[in-house]
Amino acid sequence: MAEKKTVSSQAGGDEFFNEGQYTGRGILVGRAGRSVVMPDQPLPDYDSPSVVAYQGELRAESGRSVMALVSAPKFPARYDILNHMRGNITGVLRVADWGYASFPGESEPRLVIMVDRPGGPRVMTALTAQPPVIAEENLITAILRPIVTGLKDLATRNVSHRAIRPTNLFYADSTRRMVVLGECVSVPPAFDQPDSFETIESAMCAPIGRGSGGMPEDLYSLGVTILTLMIGRDPILDRTPQTLLEQKISMGSYTALVGKSRLPIPVMEALRGLLSDSERDRWTLSDLEMWMDGRRLSPKQPRMPIHASRPFTFHGQEYDTARGLAIAFANHHEQAAAAIRTKVLDGWVRRSLGDELRGNALQTAVSASSVNINGRNSEDRLVARACMALDPEAPIRFRGFGIHPDGISYALSASQDNSDLRRILGEIIHARLPGMWAGLQERPRAEDLRLAQILDRMPPIIDNVQPGFGLERVLYELNAAEPCHSPLFQGYFVWDAHGIIPALEAVASKPNRPNLTIDRHLAAFMATRMRRNNEDIIRIVMSSEAETRNMAILRLLAGVQEQLNIGPAPNLCQWLLGNLESVANGFRHPLRRERILARLKRVVSSGRLRDLLDVVDDTTERHADELEFHAAAEEYAHLKIAIAEHDVTVNERLYHAISFGEQVAAVIGGTLISVSLAVSIFIWLF
Repeated sequence: MAEKKTVSSQAGGDEFFNEGQYTGRGILVGRAGRSVVMPDQPLPDYDSPSVVAYQGELRAESGRSVMALVSAPKFPARYDILNHMRGNITGVLRVADWGYASFPGESEPRLVIMVDRPGGPRVMTALTAQPPVIAEENLITAILRPIVTGLKDLATRNVSHRAIRPTNLFYADSTRRMVVLGECVSVPPAFDQPDSFETIESAMCAPIGRGSGGMPEDLYSLGVTILTLMIGRDPILDRTPQTLLEQKISMGSYTALVGKSRLPIPVMEALRGLLSDSERDRWTLSDLEMWMDGRRLSPKQPRMPIHASRPFTFHGQEYDTARGLAIAFANHHEQAAAAIRTKVLDGWVRRSLGDELRGNALQTAVSASSVNINGRNSEDRLVARACMALDPEAPIRFRGFGIHPDGISYALSASQDNSDLRRILGEIIHARLPGMWAGLQERPRAEDLRLAQILDRMPPIIDNVQPGFGLERVLYELNAAEPCHSPLFQGYFVWDAHGIIPALEAVASKPNRPNLTIDRHLAAFMATRMRRNNEDIIRIVMSSEAETRNMAILRLLAGVQEQLNIGPAPNLCQWLLGNLESVANGFRHPLRRERILARLKRVVSSGRLRDLLDVVDDTTERHADELEFHAAAEEYAHLKIAIAEHDVTVNERLYHAISFGEQVAAVIGGTLISVSLAVSIFIWLF
């Protein structure tokens, strides 16, 4: 445990990366290593389905009792609400600190959240265990008042809890006279919630896609929690989640869960209000507070679904409600498209159900899916749209995968190593299903409408194959607090643009550092976290020309360091030096190349990327190099012409010389022949 390890952390929203190490007591976590997690001191009594608890310590607050909750690697948490949970929230375990830490033998860091350790044990160790039966007189004082106080505090922060269940309740102290809600930040909203504690619509979603929800979902979970503690057992008994869901749909949650349980009449009244399947009719916090103060409210009769005058037959079964048929279509999506396109379904909705609004919505869904878009198969989109038209309050269901629009961001974060899930999420966004879902809601929440507007802008981004776009960009657009998933940062935690340079500096110090490139995740992360940067730079980062690419990387990182006033990064400068040799080689004059490389090596120690950029992007040097090159090129061209002209002159002279020589030789030859002939004649005569 003495080996030094690199630990990255984000704490309190103002620290994004730091070096940590193993100490004799544990692993340093958080801002400047102010927290310690002790992996040799597990706290199994405080484990939850997705989180392991260890003894923790706040070095600056030694008297504060905390525990460290350690999440699984690469698993999303509710980063966006961590800061909100640090304040003084009554009735809920407070967050003291958080960060990422590397554990022995693991390559991926884990999120570590320090929370106050409750003074008493867990109220219910497991849903299968026999819980303590809460007396009616203690229900309000020991359970409801502290929880309601906590929920009111969360509401002022616009935060939902989404983890209310008996196994996430703790006694505040050893006297066991008051409870406190457990943490709700270490996993996506409602991820660890049993289906029975979720509303019908939330239970239809995959756990990763249930979304943040709001107070109505928390109050429903509180109702099931009250029922569990009052009857002293798990209310679902031996029923499967699917069976329970069907019973909730057919007879209502209150009847399906309470059944024949004997409860005090006042408690039954509260449960009827909290377990209403209609969000409009479900009790609010104000209703619950009035009930706790002794004011009795008129019970609201549950609104049962409309039954058709005659059933619709699909996949060998008969269905007489729109929701039941929508569930069947979602469960058998491969066979549903053909049934949806028939006029029989439209007639059944309009005449047997007598629902013109659903009929019009169904007609719109069929029309929107009648043409393939960008060559994509429209069958799955048709089924998804038809299910929403038949059952608007249900989540989006695509190829059997249920998700609330608010859960898309968490699902995207969790899908980095799951290509099938990424493909489904991409199709859901590309088909603009969240926008249609929001438009079908009777009373859409403002946050759902805002989210739908954002998601409706994402299809062109998904289709863009350039760096800085694609699903990677969508991930960071939807998750303002999502850490960067770049392979460069493996083993590190980069929460914000402030952490980019320090993280790269740490990676650069490693002997086996990879090649420095701006991958798709880092490009998308920077595009969303630093919108002042020119996206044209990001677009050319993946250029096939090494000089252009390396200059773009340097310019991008220098801008980050300069804009955010980040300290020196000498190791990163040294790392970039290897990339910049190709840029220096772009200078034409060999002596200038040597001079540029020498200047680069001198400024590396400053740790300022701007100094490197000033050297390789020196306009004076580049202008002089260009002028000298053009002058040399012009001189070369002139010399080449002169040489060519000289060659022509030499060739002409040689030609004339040869011609003259031939003529002289002919004359001399003729003369010699004449002389020889004259001599021969003279000799013959005499």
